[in-house]
Amino acid sequence: MTRHFYLGAAGCLLLMSGCINAPDEAEITVHLSVDLRDGGRADQILVAPATLHFHVRGTPRAAAWRGEALSPGSWVTMQAEEAALDLTTLEGRAGPLAHGLLPSAQYDHVFLQFVWIKALDSAGQEIPIADIVEPIALDLRLHQLAGARIQIDLVVMDAWPEPDSLSVFVKHAALIPD
Repeated sequence: MTRHFYLGAAGCLLLMSGCINAPDEAEITVHLSVDLRDGGRADQILVAPATLHFHVRGTPRAAAWRGEALSPGSWVTMQAEEAALDLTTLEGRAGPLAHGLLPSAQYDHVFLQFVWIKALDSAGQEIPIADIVEPIALDLRLHQLAGARIQIDLVVMDAWPEPDSLSVFVKHAALIPD
């Protein structure tokens, strides 16, 4: 019994003295894929991703999920590396979107914010497209990981919200540990 007490006390001292530390930051790579359900209407779906926002678990969320309403103390931001992407090239495969360091913490949502989005048919005519991307739940515990890969899967839908338009949603987000 006494031996277990001393071993436990020694472990606590090591943790408190900083000899055993969790990393302060984790290296994150974010990939993007798309499921095209546009009925073959779009020849190109161009997006300019601006930022990824990660919500820190246990902190207040904004009433609105739009980027301008996000509280800086509750959301950590990572810049997207790609200036513009054609989502039609990402059907059936994942392409790189961002790479960087995030503070080690627990996060519960990720939000991909676009600067703009545009859909074009084969004649180069613009098809109305709605950005319906909202934060999606993601259990990301970076205090336990040195690095991780996140995959965000988008879906482009035909005839929603209007009969002659398209819309883009986040279908799924998943953590793939390194």
